[in-house]
Parts: sequence; C-alpha cells; structure tokens
Amino acid sequence: MVRTAGFVLGMILLWGLLSWPAYRIAGRPAVVGSAVAAAICTFPAAMTLAAGRWAMTRSVNRLNAVLLGGIPARILIASLAGAAVYSTVPEFRRSDWNFIIWLIGFYTVSLTFEMILLLTGRPDRCDPAPTGARGG
Repeated sequence: MVRTAGFVLGMILLWGLLSWPAYRIAGRPAVVGSAVAAAICTFPAAMTLAAGRWAMTRSVNRLNAVLLGGIPARILIASLAGAAVYSTVPEFRRSDWNFIIWLIGFYTVSLTFEMILLLTGRPDRCDPAPTGARGG
C-alpha cells in the first residue's frame, strides 16, 4: 500500500513539475491535457501495482500472471480512456497531438516506475511450487 501511494504521489509530483513549463510553452490546453493524461495513466498503473504487491505475498506464479496480464490491461484501459477523452473533448482535438504526446509520455513513465517498484520489492526467495510437488 505504501508503494502504491508513493507511486501515485510521484506521478502527481512529476505532473506538477512539468505543468509550469507546459503552461509557458503551450498554455492552458497543455496543462489540462497533461493532467488528464497523467490521471489516465496513473489509475491503471496503481491498480496493477497494488495487484502485484498482493501477488508477491502469494506465489511466484501469481506474480508472473499479474506482471504479464497487467501490462495488456494497462494498455487497454489507457488506450480506451485516451481515445474516449480525445474524441469527446474538442479542446484536445484542436491541440495538434498535444494530448496524445502527453498520454504516451505519462504511460511510458508510469510503466517504468511501476516495473521498478514491483521488481525491486520482490522477495529474495520465491517458492515456485508447493512443498509436496517437488520430486526428491
């Protein structure tokens, strides 16, 4: 839970650091677009990070399933949410790919942060099979 909260706070901090230069370069649409893109990318990443932390306490097979299944789920959620926002908010369509660039950037950063937090938090020893399933 602490890592997930730290991840969300880190993404908010990153957006905060980038919002002022974005405003100075491209104005209000860049700040709004970056905030929406950050939210769209942070939500599914936080869900898969929490699921990964939960799976670490269970077994390595569940962790692998979360790691391998979480990435396509994140891509699907972020892509569908981004397409929905882009197609329904006229301000984003007029901004010359500004929103799409923010979405790709925040997705890449959130994926990187999430994988770092998941992989550095792994237990030193994972038991891949139950004790009775091993052959002598």
